[in-house]
Amino acid sequence: TGRPAVAETAAEVLSTSDLAVITTVAGEPHIADPGLLAHGPTVLHLSLRDLDPTMILAAQNFTDDTAHAVRERTSLHLTEQRVGHREFIDGTLADLLCGTVARTPGRAAVFSPFGLGVLDLAVGKWVWEGATAAGAGRILPDFYGDAVRDGTL
Repeated sequence: TGRPAVAETAAEVLSTSDLAVITTVAGEPHIADPGLLAHGPTVLHLSLRDLDPTMILAAQNFTDDTAHAVRERTSLHLTEQRVGHREFIDGTLADLLCGTVARTPGRAAVFSPFGLGVLDLAVGKWVWEGATAAGAGRILPDFYGDAVRDGTL
């Protein structure tokens, strides 16, 4: 339908969606079934530590900055430690946009944007617009308090 849906489990989302956005506070991978990617979804792995290396190895992988994303025990970093190289990373978002790499039709793609703040803003704006349109949003006029008034924000 093109509308967001809520699921009870990550497995339900990954196995039934063409696009999944993972945004958790997980410190360790907790999704480890590469069969969940068999239908070739696109996964925005914003929280960076949810996917087990078996999931990473089952997909095409793209980052905003490979050197930046493969550190701090991210799923990509754990995968590098397991296999001893970074050849499982197919390219960067810039490579995709410039056409120097391409998505493989029918294969899952995992985007791991470590530090790509513009993506956070775009997803946040999309969520805000949906909530506002549904009458579910609430404006907090003094959210930043004194920081806005005195110019420290």
